[in-house]
Amino acid sequence: MASPSGCPSTEFVFVMDKVYGTPKETINSILRDFIAMPGVDIHQQTDFTLLLSIWPSKIADFGDAVIATTGKMIKGSIIVTFDAKLKTALKKLGLDSL
Repeated sequence: MASPSGCPSTEFVFVMDKVYGTPKETINSILRDFIAMPGVDIHQQTDFTLLLSIWPSKIADFGDAVIATTGKMIKGSIIVTFDAKLKTALKKLGLDSL
């Protein structure tokens, strides 16, 4: 799962959710258990602890949660989106959006 963009984890979540119908809370638990395993070292800019605190409880879509996590990590960031539901979630997280 070492990737600067977080793509492998996004694909894992998509397949588990859409292909296998795994509940998001279960996928969240699987990812938490995986990254907590001895010898697993994630090398990327996404803060997975923060991401997993947002997804799926505060933002149901994993990709949107990655965007929100990145926004929280970059001070002064403004997230541009046409997604009204995401804008509402971002506001609840204290993030600015346009």
